[in-house]
Amino acid sequence: MIKFKPLFKECTSYPPGTTYTYLPHPYYVHKESLPLAIFNDHRFAFFYWTLWKRGSQVLPDLVTLDWHQDLVYPGEAEKKELEQLDINDSFEVSFFTWARLNPLNDNHIVSAMYRNIIGNAYVICKQNRYTDYEDETIKDMFNNEHVIKKFHTTQEAYDYLSDTDVQSVCFDIDLDYFTITNPSVTGWDKPTFIKESAIKSIMDPTSDFMHWVFQRIKGFTIALEPSFVGGLTKAMRLFGVVERTLFTGSIQQKDTTWRHF
Repeated sequence: MIKFKPLFKECTSYPPGTTYTYLPHPYYVHKESLPLAIFNDHRFAFFYWTLWKRGSQVLPDLVTLDWHQDLVYPGEAEKKELEQLDINDSFEVSFFTWARLNPLNDNHIVSAMYRNIIGNAYVICKQNRYTDYEDETIKDMFNNEHVIKKFHTTQEAYDYLSDTDVQSVCFDIDLDYFTITNPSVTGWDKPTFIKESAIKSIMDPTSDFMHWVFQRIKGFTIALEPSFVGGLTKAMRLFGVVERTLFTGSIQQKDTTWRHF
């Protein structure tokens, strides 16, 4: 039987089908670099949040844009596995993220909070958008409290966050945030999308919201989630709009940097 171990000990064992790179930091350009991870399945963000937590003196909060809230709580069996997870073993975390986290891609945020990998979560979403969102508080495996706050828009999130003392964030985008309707809501109907100009406005690197994020960002994750945006071609079209808005060229090109520079 083949051993479930990496071929080389020093192998980071990134989850399958992910793209990982580094960029100049969008705010502290001469002092820091910024890791960026891109993948299909949103739960793979759990691996990168865990990777970035190592050696960090400040527990980062999460700022995420997603059509869905993705705030399903891990069950008791899942909690036990999270408690046993060796977060310093990249292969173990990678395998756990791929094979043991909920394949519906909706419990990675609270699972990361339960394992104390991220602090509080600030979720900008469209699910249940016609209702008033209520805050949630959960306790992690160490009995620390984590707060979940939900917002309807980036402006609403900025109005709140600009009055906080948040110092460090992981910034996360699910591309289905840029849909109006998607298959999770309408069955197998084709998704509809907001205008390209609206996507550019949301991601505008000079906006108050993005400027606030850039001052605090420690890691950037992007979930393509083609199943929820009408397929891979449409996912890449949306990604192209985000890429052109934020960057001077294509990700992983040697000379690509932030457009606002």
